[in-house]
Amino acid sequence: MTLTVAYAGFLNEAYADEQMATDADARSIALQVAAIQNGFKDFGQLPESDLRDPDTYMQVSVTAYNSVPWQTDASPCIGAQGTDICEHLEAGSNTCAANFVPLGTVLEVEGLGTCVVRDRMNARYWYRVDWYMGEDVDAARAFGVRHLDIGIYGS
Repeated sequence: MTLTVAYAGFLNEAYADEQMATDADARSIALQVAAIQNGFKDFGQLPESDLRDPDTYMQVSVTAYNSVPWQTDASPCIGAQGTDICEHLEAGSNTCAANFVPLGTVLEVEGLGTCVVRDRMNARYWYRVDWYMGEDVDAARAFGVRHLDIGIYGS
């Protein structure tokens, strides 16, 4: 009688392990199917959110630049990020150049507002922000060099 009980207990454990493996496989397949079905659902629209406070504040030199070949290169509207900064300006989005943050970083520049870093500067200007002013060379010259507080928004 003891041998029969021990054998039956072994079979029950083996069945339970096999059932758990089958359940895990079924859950895995269900998750994969749900992920595929989710890919076909319509995308909703997320609510707009306000910018949170910048992660870092610092003071740097801020200058201005333009889309003219003698200030940039042969393709003055194409920034280092590969986007057309002239189109961004027309759409109302400010662009700036900076070397000390990754491309795509949002900066808040005292008195000017926010800009997206879509361009780079000469390597000798490490802690400097260059504000993009389209083709208005006179405005860039009048802006000069200013030492302003900037906020850096983390990604």
